[in-house]
Amino acid sequence: MLVMALWKVSILIVSVLALAVAGTQTLTERTQVSDEVNRILRVSGGDEVEPNAYPWIGSLLFKIERGGIFICSCVLVDELWVATAAHCVDGISRRRLRVILGEHDLVSLDDHEQSRSIAKVVIHPDHDIYLGYNDLALLKLKRRARLNEYVSPISLGATCRESGDCVVSGWGRQEANGPLSPILRAATVDLMTNVACQDIWATVYVNITDSMICAGTGLSGACYGDSGGPLMCLEDNEWTLHGITTFGTECGFEGVPEVYARVHSFTDFIVQEIAAGGSRRDTGDETAVPW
Repeated sequence: MLVMALWKVSILIVSVLALAVAGTQTLTERTQVSDEVNRILRVSGGDEVEPNAYPWIGSLLFKIERGGIFICSCVLVDELWVATAAHCVDGISRRRLRVILGEHDLVSLDDHEQSRSIAKVVIHPDHDIYLGYNDLALLKLKRRARLNEYVSPISLGATCRESGDCVVSGWGRQEANGPLSPILRAATVDLMTNVACQDIWATVYVNITDSMICAGTGLSGACYGDSGGPLMCLEDNEWTLHGITTFGTECGFEGVPEVYARVHSFTDFIVQEIAAGGSRRDTGDETAVPW
């Protein structure tokens, strides 16, 4: 049965936590930048990546007394700002959120990780959590990220793409009822036109808007727990951000693409908010429900 599902999943991050990973295959080389995306094996959940393969990806935690709960991925777009899906942070106080940059293994700490509290949460003003519209939020960090080979921002996509190969990455499940992956994984996905995507999702009355981008066939790609993570494509031999993971159906549901917030549609919003230091009302203040 085709159903729409926002892909936010939570796990407790503690030092004794051990998650089983079945059928993983570690990439032996760091992701290559070339005119064409190197194909990552199309297996459910993709493949593990090297620790610094995608240095803009971070984990978003809900803070508790002794650690945090992983709720979503996020993407570093500036030294002081990360982007994520709005449904990941809607209704949560910024004081209960923490970003871990340079993250690779959710259940272990290493010297490459940088922990940051959140100074401000800016959710797109037209976000609709029920319909998945404008599913984008910006989080301003309290301290700038220290940029290095493990922590570095990604450029925003300069073109509006509807075809070609791109890569999605995150710590989401490898199958619908499986555990989250403790190790960052990635999979190659094919972009799909919005017209073709709408034809598929219209069967369950989901409207695919111009501010969405579709990718994947259900055989590999994003799954539960991948919300807020990046859809990355190559432009002029450079990885660029084209989507933020928003929703999909059951993992492995063949023929059904995942849906992402189309970053190109939000370029002005992102650039203006960063330049203004977050001019819009803080939507993650203490009046928010502490999730």
